Amino acid sequence: MQKRFFHVQLAQVFLPLVLLSFPTGLIVVAMILGIDLNNFSFFFVYAFWISPSAQALLLLGFVRKSSKVCAERTTRI
Repeated sequence: MQKRFFHVQLAQVFLPLVLLSFPTGLIVVAMILGIDLNNFSFFFVYAFWISPSAQALLLLGFVRKSSKVCAERTTRI
């Protein structure tokens, strides 16, 4: 249980970094090269919006798995 919780905590920290690294890198490269990004505004909004949703789904999955493990332990006793 503690090992799985540790993995979830690591995923919770690195998931926003992974999700936001591509759009942020694209913005930085576009600024350096002077590229106009008017057509990509929807993509950037979606990429920055999904980060909290992904974190919530990750934690919800952990809570569901933890509740199943607790239910199995109580039925074994």
